[in-house]
Amino acid sequence: MQYLHVYKEIVVNYGEVAEALKKLGFQDISTSKHFRLVNSAHNSEVKLPARPSDAIFSKVNLAGYSYQLYMQGVIEEYDDLAKLVEKNRSANTASIAA
Repeated sequence: MQYLHVYKEIVVNYGEVAEALKKLGFQDISTSKHFRLVNSAHNSEVKLPARPSDAIFSKVNLAGYSYQLYMQGVIEEYDDLAKLVEKNRSANTASIAA
């Protein structure tokens, strides 16, 4: 049995997760009640109660959805969602510095 975890301690917010999911081909169909992104090609959906984009995204949800995306073939490794958020942060920091 594999234990659910995030590959390292990382705190992410809803906006960062949404940005990463959009890069993975998800479409944002969020409503005022739900944070919802759908990828029809992989028959995959992320749905949570609506929160502001700067609200902290639970580590449990990050690990759980990352594992779900891995099992559905959306990402290659179970922790790639957190790695993509981290990569996006680096890219954003580099563009701000330039």
